[in-house]
Amino acid sequence: MKQITYKWFSEHLQNIFNRVECPQAYYVLSDSLEVHCGNENDCNVDYCRDHNIPIYNLSRDGGTIVCCDGTIGVALF
Repeated sequence: MKQITYKWFSEHLQNIFNRVECPQAYYVLSDSLEVHCGNENDCNVDYCRDHNIPIYNLSRDGGTIVCCDGTIGVALF
């Protein structure tokens, strides 16, 4: 299992899906307030930008998830 950041994950998502080396596992241990949204993009983008809260679109089904210091996220492909 490889430790990554939500920023790295959002930037490399297409490459991850195109990999032939499956299964692959990643985890994120957040150290700050971050927001990640899916295809619905149902978060208040203006609020996040006004308050310097990073937003990452992870191109998945489901609503917005707000992560804070100590949140653990796991992705299995």
